[in-house]
Amino acid sequence: MKALISIWNQKFIQLEKKLFQHMFLYQQWYFFILLLMMLLIPLLINVLNNNPLLMGEESYYHLQQAQSLHHWSYFPLYLITQLLHGDFIAIIPILMASCCLAMYLQIARQTHLSQLFSIFFFLFVIFSPAFIFTFATISAYSYFTFLTLAGFLLLTHSKKRYHYCSIIPFILAAVIDIFSAFLIGVLLMIYFYHYKQEQPKFVLLLMAIIVLVALLNIFVFQQVFILGPFHHQQRIADLITDLGGRSGISFFVLFMAFIGVIAARKNKKIYGAYLLTALLIPAYMYSTQVIFPVTIMTALFATVGFLTLFEKKWIFDSLRKLTLLLFIISVFFSSLSYMDRITLTGPSGEEREVLQWIQENTPPQAVVFSAPEKGDYIRYFSQRPAFVDLQKSNENLIKNDYDLIMMAVYPDELFPLLEKNDISVIYITPEMKELLPADYGLLTILKNEKFKLVHSRGDLEVWVFRQNDDFIA
Repeated sequence: MKALISIWNQKFIQLEKKLFQHMFLYQQWYFFILLLMMLLIPLLINVLNNNPLLMGEESYYHLQQAQSLHHWSYFPLYLITQLLHGDFIAIIPILMASCCLAMYLQIARQTHLSQLFSIFFFLFVIFSPAFIFTFATISAYSYFTFLTLAGFLLLTHSKKRYHYCSIIPFILAAVIDIFSAFLIGVLLMIYFYHYKQEQPKFVLLLMAIIVLVALLNIFVFQQVFILGPFHHQQRIADLITDLGGRSGISFFVLFMAFIGVIAARKNKKIYGAYLLTALLIPAYMYSTQVIFPVTIMTALFATVGFLTLFEKKWIFDSLRKLTLLLFIISVFFSSLSYMDRITLTGPSGEEREVLQWIQENTPPQAVVFSAPEKGDYIRYFSQRPAFVDLQKSNENLIKNDYDLIMMAVYPDELFPLLEKNDISVIYITPEMKELLPADYGLLTILKNEKFKLVHSRGDLEVWVFRQNDDFIA
């Protein structure tokens, strides 16, 4: 019996070695298949539910900005929207994620990054809900990541003439918002500290350009500090996805990252990660929109912690392997459970149908009143101005009027506010019905003869404020 167990253990060890050798040899193909699986599952769920393939409020914010060419940096997206229409646009984030993977692997080779570290770091990133959400939507941080990796790919090239080409993607990444310029500057400082450049003039030139872009963002372009928010922020829930946040980090990865922070404290090569973390923590407290770069740093420390445990000698080696295997499986299933929730972020097929009805049956100047988080959907699908969105909800005048409209008790209070803000369409969603009392307030006033229910689908309703009878087309 002991002989049989010994033979079986030897065969298992040989199989394990062959499997790891194959993974090391063809890691780019394993990564690519895994990446497609993680990003295509949400699309498949949306197809089965007849929902738009592109998810998230931020996607429709950027699409709407591209339609109006609000800023010159939206020109590439504008060209893409002219070539691709409707749900086909959902392929763009997946293509960007694939390009990011290819560039990451090339940079890892050019900087001689440990293959074992590279594999587990990528696994922790790709399994993170923040990665899935960022690259299942059109987001500022998917664009930022793509451009930053492109810049470092050129910067780490052996031929020095490519280094000057890296200036272009770094500039494009730095103009997204003010914080992006700061982040690019810190990343470059860390890189130049660890990889001494033989071109001091180039280093000074590049850093001077990034500083100039940051100043232009502040004083000329008047960019916001951090773009967003695009959903109601909850700092704890947005950080730990297991608490029901929009994206975030798995609790298991966060726990492993704490181990990595302790294990890496004597490693000088990783001091730059502590500097980045010191920058990202207050930025996250200011806006949870930076959850994706926070996730990258968490995955880095989690990889350090994981490898520290993996390479450490245990009394029972089989227990070590079982523990680490259970950890990876837990992270994987945590990501799979997130797949069902990500598709609930919207928009739904019913929302698209109702908003397109508004486009076809209301005048172009009709202002639509609804919940702030629906503002970007309203602008994109109905092509009508939204009274409020999450970006404007902090403006005192708009916030005051929004609160007064939502909490109005009498028609004499509500009608002047609607007329003052030229609001003629009221789009009621299930979320608004949960917030509004049924026995008094806006929902009760909608029964007044001045309002008319003109369209509904499921729990969605479109009401018009009838200042004249010729409003509906």
